[in-house]
Amino acid sequence: MIQKFTISRDDSIYEAWPDVVLTPSGKLICVFAECTHHHDRSYTRIMPTESVNRGRTWSSKRALTDGTQGLPYYNCGRIMQLSDGRYVVLVGKIYDRGESGGRIQLYFSQDQGQTWSEPVETPACGIVADKLLELDSGRWILSCHDKEINFGYLVQRLWYSDDHGRTWSEPVVVGRQPEMNLCEVSILPIENQTLVAFMRENSFQGWDCFKTISNDNGET
Repeated sequence: MIQKFTISRDDSIYEAWPDVVLTPSGKLICVFAECTHHHDRSYTRIMPTESVNRGRTWSSKRALTDGTQGLPYYNCGRIMQLSDGRYVVLVGKIYDRGESGGRIQLYFSQDQGQTWSEPVETPACGIVADKLLELDSGRWILSCHDKEINFGYLVQRLWYSDDHGRTWSEPVVVGRQPEMNLCEVSILPIENQTLVAFMRENSFQGWDCFKTISNDNGET
């Protein structure tokens, strides 16, 4: 028997794209977006909520970001814990129509999500970021996809930082193939500097998931 528990229900607004992390204390922190509608982002806001009983009941949602009216607007968020104990939420902020002009921002918490920092800008351009990946070496990897105008299709890229986000690499192509829209990556570290990137193909042609492999911690 499958049991279902409501994280948040607000019949006045559309709530979607949740992501969740489990803290060492056993608390769950969930972040999700609220907006006018899936296809209407005239209003958006990113909302955290938490559970102290493994998801059976949840606190009232509260605002991580301000509420937007038109452009720019917020897309979905991702949350994870860093090795230093901090939590980070990645949020896409979209500045142009058609999900273009997206920039990925980072929000940090040092108290298990009770308070959050001001947004930290990154060089990552695009939408639907993967969770911030922290490798055993300490390298941070930030990835998202965007449409390459002259190419005509979605391209998946990443940026890496070896100084905890103070500086970032130039963009690295993770997936780029003619006649395919490669997007919404999840990157899995394996061993010996090997990473596997699993990507959705979004051309509405029914293609399977695609993967690319890096043997140098994401540099190629």
